[in-house]
Amino acid sequence: MSKVVGGVGPAVLDQRVVAEPLLFVSGGKADVRIEDSLGGGCLNALKAAAAQGAAVLPVLLVGRDPLRRLLEVLVRQQFPQSLLLSMLRETRRSVLCGDSTVTVRSDMVCQRLPESTQQRLRAADLVLMAPMTEVDTQFVASVLRLARQSVLLLSSRQLADSEASVSLSRLATWTIVNRRELAVWTGCESLEAGLLILRGLGVEQLLVTHSDGVVIEEQGRSRFQASVPVEQPVSTVGAGDVFAGTFAALVANDSTVDDAVRGAQIAAAVHLSLPAGNGQEDSGSRIAPALANARCTLSPLPFRRGSVHRGVRRLVPPLAATSLLLAVLAASFAG
Repeated sequence: MSKVVGGVGPAVLDQRVVAEPLLFVSGGKADVRIEDSLGGGCLNALKAAAAQGAAVLPVLLVGRDPLRRLLEVLVRQQFPQSLLLSMLRETRRSVLCGDSTVTVRSDMVCQRLPESTQQRLRAADLVLMAPMTEVDTQFVASVLRLARQSVLLLSSRQLADSEASVSLSRLATWTIVNRRELAVWTGCESLEAGLLILRGLGVEQLLVTHSDGVVIEEQGRSRFQASVPVEQPVSTVGAGDVFAGTFAALVANDSTVDDAVRGAQIAAAVHLSLPAGNGQEDSGSRIAPALANARCTLSPLPFRRGSVHRGVRRLVPPLAATSLLLAVLAASFAG
């Protein structure tokens, strides 16, 4: 029976601007094409979780404006089992151009989930809490208290309130931030010093991601797993969501944290290798075969100050490394 991964967060209307880069000049005018699609970290992560065989339960926050109808149609096409809750004042929108994104965030008009939704989340094997804003701390805390296991993602706005972010992280099973977000959270550019600060505040289980690899902070000890090399990344958009969703699905399925991190890194590498647009949206169906082909079982790597571990051979057996690279290449050129 498939494990159930719930996800709570805003449904986002992504509006991608398609135009020649040279057209964007100061004071100039350009004809562009705007493509509307369904987005948001919550849904993108759940797509990756579903690619690992998880049964996903999206709990999506939507606005009370007319754009809600468009989002509902887009959501039902991909996730008919979704629960849509009109808890935002306005629909959240993101405008994407290349690797740059600007987002219009709206305040919540209600901070309490319906009782029936709470029951569904309590029954899930794991709940992924998507990034919110600094004024949503009570809501996020209530979701984390419902969950058997949870993965918490924090926005820069949430991390700016370091005390509230610490309290939320202590409620979560795992919290995922990247290196830049860690610096915002702790006010410290040093990775080691930032980890020591959070350790002293009671944050016990944390993943810190970076292009070089992932630091796993667990019960007061740190270790490092290097990234899967990607020769020519096509686009970084959504890679963090793929990492989080894959990690959540593997943890829900009782994988060790090290194997879950490695699987998430492989999934992110496959995603980075895919072309933008339709190919990237279909990345979930290509990640699962890559993970199966890699068959990598990893022992923990010690975290060393200033170290950068590169290359697959230090992390996986030669046969697994070969199959992993072939799988990534096949995913890049499939379709």
